[in-house]
Amino acid sequence: LFFAFGLFLVVEYQNVPSPQIVESRQPRPIKMAPEPEKINNEATPVASPSLQNISITTQFMAQPGNCAGTLSIDNVRGTGLDTEVQLKRDGKEVAKIDVQEEVEGSIFTHRGCRVYIGLQFLGLGGYINYLGPTGFFLVDLSEGTITEILHMGYQQGFVDDISADGQMIAISQSQEMQIINLKGEVMQKFPIEDPYTVGGDGKFSLDGSQFVYAAAVNEPDAERGAVYLANRKTGTQKLLKQKQGLFFIDSWKGNAVSEIQFTATN
Repeated sequence: LFFAFGLFLVVEYQNVPSPQIVESRQPRPIKMAPEPEKINNEATPVASPSLQNISITTQFMAQPGNCAGTLSIDNVRGTGLDTEVQLKRDGKEVAKIDVQEEVEGSIFTHRGCRVYIGLQFLGLGGYINYLGPTGFFLVDLSEGTITEILHMGYQQGFVDDISADGQMIAISQSQEMQIINLKGEVMQKFPIEDPYTVGGDGKFSLDGSQFVYAAAVNEPDAERGAVYLANRKTGTQKLLKQKQGLFFIDSWKGNAVSEIQFTATN
């Protein structure tokens, strides 16, 4: 991937009109992999930015079954290139993820007893249109378990969204968008169409049958962006909008295209 820092202009939109569908090209079928492709989720660590192997250990530190309370994350730096990501409930440590790398952990989303934690590398440089966690963990407070869905590493891309039923995760890669399951297996791919070179900010519809994402030309001096809508049932995608500048998908809380909330920059 070619990385660089991007500048976001965040604008809150109210009463956003329905995006105008631009019929500049016909949807084309997307071929699914004949067999699910396993993303690196093995115990062997992957290479870090410092070309060292990343060692990750986890520990659940509380009695399972208690899902109540206020959750927070503390990132405790060690003496070297290591971070202890602590999940706390009402100020008391519940679980921890020890990473032999400088990372920033955060609660990606919290649904009932399930807490999804994302890990991002610190110190990324360059021009990056879309960011997200590259490591992803599920902490189940009722079961007292920690499941590693994605091991830290650039080749997995960035985590964009998780479906409402908690069974699918959207990943943005340099040349394609991916839908994976909780085992890290690729279930569906949507390639980034020319002239765009990167995608990101993917969001599932409420029922999970559709998927919207932003695409961009990775040129800081000639920014151009688009919004694509992918139909997971038919495996096709179509262009909704495109313009000079960039699009960022803020949310999609329903199933109608008119309910997609986005930010546009010039």
